[in-house]
Amino acid sequence: MLSRSEQREQIEILRSQTGAERLDYLCRTYRDNILRICYAVLHEPNEAEDATQEVLLLASKHFLQYRGECALTTWIWHIAYNYSLKCCRQREAHAYLPLPEEALTPDRNEHTLENILFFRQMESTVLARLSSCNRLIYIYTFHYEMSSEEIAQALPLDESLSASAVRSRLYRIIRPTIEQVQREFE
Repeated sequence: MLSRSEQREQIEILRSQTGAERLDYLCRTYRDNILRICYAVLHEPNEAEDATQEVLLLASKHFLQYRGECALTTWIWHIAYNYSLKCCRQREAHAYLPLPEEALTPDRNEHTLENILFFRQMESTVLARLSSCNRLIYIYTFHYEMSSEEIAQALPLDESLSASAVRSRLYRIIRPTIEQVQREFE
């Protein structure tokens, strides 16, 4: 993690670069992290790759609008997350194909494609019901493996929470989900 002064230097260098140079730097530095976030939201490798490319282009194109109110990585993660949600909404607006019946009744002891599809659908349902802040907490925790302290720092300024508040929200997110999964298996 960069110190504040190193972040400011990095930002000034990026502001002075041409669009192609900036895009190249963003690709080398942030591509893998953006891809992880996009895949965590979209659950489709090809869509995640496409979304990653779009996010990198958006971040490069709009970089001069970056105000420095949060860390550069946080700003880029928000772009990735919001763009991925936009892709999800567009995908859901198109024809919805229901899962096969056997995917809805998985055997809890098997790691089959049907079980994986079942739990991904369950996760998508949970994410759709969460507020944007809680969605970020969920994704940062389970897909980016961030600690409560890191999540508290990464949240937008209007959603600033302490690490204990993040843990509390996470518990409130997980508890109903566990109960729902238990009901599905009964």
